[in-house]
Amino acid sequence: MDPFRIVPLIKTMWELSSSLIGMHRERDIAIFHKLDSILDESRVKNILDYSFFTECLRVEERELLYKFEDALQRVENRYLHPVIQVRATALAREMSELLRTVGATFRSDDGESYRFHPDPIDPTAYDREWDKLHDQVEKTSKAYRTYRQAVKKRLQV
Repeated sequence: MDPFRIVPLIKTMWELSSSLIGMHRERDIAIFHKLDSILDESRVKNILDYSFFTECLRVEERELLYKFEDALQRVENRYLHPVIQVRATALAREMSELLRTVGATFRSDDGESYRFHPDPIDPTAYDREWDKLHDQVEKTSKAYRTYRQAVKKRLQV
């Protein structure tokens, strides 16, 4: 095959693929901004590092976690970049586990906040459930950091 015929073909393929990547990038950036408007990085850190540490989760923080987890799992919010989508899926899975743990161990007394309150009868339940919650918060925090790093590296946001 003539090498001069291959060069225009390569150039055409490069232009086509880079335009598709640019188009995908803009869509992925829009999805990121949509998710970030629900729950941004500083708010996630505050909830995971402070609220869970103090064993008190405000109602609006809990609702934001549920809303963010739901938005991550929606089909219309799937990233087109495969690495970012894998990280977002892992984050959704860890956040779902965290919310399942919260549902089992947090109780609302006043309607404004949820407090860590495992089984009041079993004295060992507190330590066991606290360790389980702490481990899940760490996993979720790590998944969130990995997701953010993937977004920053690949979308340059």
